[in-house]
Amino acid sequence: MTEGTCAEQKTDVIAWGRTVDLPPRSGGATKARQVRGSHRSNRNSTVFYQSPASPPTQAPGLNPSSPKDRRLLRPIPSDTSVQVLNRFRQENLKYLPFIYIPPHITPEELYEDKPFFWECVVAVLTPNLKEREALFMKVHDTIHQKLLVEATPSLDILLGVMTFMSWRIYSAKPFLNFYSHILTGLVCDLGIDKAAFREQPVLERFHRVVGVKTETATGRTLEERRAVLGCFLITSRFDSQPRTGITVGQCVDDETLVWLVKIQLMVDKAYRLRRDEEVYLSTPLVMDLLQSQLSSVRGQIPLHLQQSSLILMYLANAELAIHELSIRVPMPSNDPDPQELKSLDLSLQAAKSWLDVWLSVPPEHYLTVSAAILFQLCRALVNLYKLSTLGESVWDNNERQSTVNLLHYLDLLQVNFKRASNHLNQPADVNIFEKGVTMISSIRQRCGLVLADTWHPSPGMAEVTFQEAADASNFLRWDHVDDAWMMEYLGFL
Repeated sequence: MTEGTCAEQKTDVIAWGRTVDLPPRSGGATKARQVRGSHRSNRNSTVFYQSPASPPTQAPGLNPSSPKDRRLLRPIPSDTSVQVLNRFRQENLKYLPFIYIPPHITPEELYEDKPFFWECVVAVLTPNLKEREALFMKVHDTIHQKLLVEATPSLDILLGVMTFMSWRIYSAKPFLNFYSHILTGLVCDLGIDKAAFREQPVLERFHRVVGVKTETATGRTLEERRAVLGCFLITSRFDSQPRTGITVGQCVDDETLVWLVKIQLMVDKAYRLRRDEEVYLSTPLVMDLLQSQLSSVRGQIPLHLQQSSLILMYLANAELAIHELSIRVPMPSNDPDPQELKSLDLSLQAAKSWLDVWLSVPPEHYLTVSAAILFQLCRALVNLYKLSTLGESVWDNNERQSTVNLLHYLDLLQVNFKRASNHLNQPADVNIFEKGVTMISSIRQRCGLVLADTWHPSPGMAEVTFQEAADASNFLRWDHVDDAWMMEYLGFL
């Protein structure tokens, strides 16, 4: 017997969390062992995922016990699976802590407990574009099978969809709005946004209906509560604020998650007020009220979290959401409202604060940054663009340029995305950051043309013709420039 054959017989095979029967060992047939225990006891185990070169198969997945399907799978060594899990735990969850994976949990245990969630983790941490899209097709198939065909929602599916939504970035097709509705539907179907009630006998339920007894609520698990709060951060589409709390204390990220939700509730409140047509009649009063409430939240944040990059980005984004009501076109040229000028200044400083924090994020970590953060990046850029095109009648352009220069920030963003691209060490046609580099370069060029008549060009910048400036103005029309437009143009959707 060859060494390879021995190794195959000693190896448990897992395909997206499914245990597979192995060839019989000497002495008779054996059943596949359930993968439990420490990573040391499973150091020879191998994980398989669908080969990008193969066409997507029908959900819910491949059957690794089939010789034909086994040829369509590529092995992930156990050491690699540990690296994937550690990276997700240490980097991805730093930007969106919606789940807690204890340090002692091994990849094998996670495969067994939450197979679809693990499938999504591997997919979003795959840097090669072609391999990534093939794995995403597998995720799409599983979602279709589990939710539309089998109608079997579960916490595993919910956590997987949250992961898929939050890190399926740099893709060509818009999908976030569709999956936002899937997320909220899953939360409602599972009922985890409400207090849990224990099952009762028929007579006891009758007594409750007629008012003799009241139904006793039981607490939701921490995992369910984290999932609900994480869904709110991702979608901000619940009809009311999350109705389930989370107990701080099991892990450090729980406390961060709670404060992120409190800050995001201010953004959600600004959205709701904006939908009210009468809000524009009292915009300064509304912005003052929201700013006061945000300041109150900021003042309650514990000292050890006040300098957290994630907290600072969410705070700056909330200020942008509150004060962007004041950015109107055309702005009144004679005697502008001092309160509106104050809001414009706060918007400018918030955009600067957000971009400064973002530039401190190592480009090597960009693959693990959630889509929620990239939406905030787009809001900062769009608001800064709008503030940069208000004109001399509102405030001094030279002073603004010396404070926050949009073109300067775009230059820095392009450099950082290029560093992220180089870090992946992938060919340009399969490098997920090359598209970002190209798009930011294009936006930088066109913004430079639009702002040519208001900003003094930097030394060495080419002179801009009147026709070029006019063409760029048509390309970046005010009515069409918003965070959704920017996300679509950059290809982050």
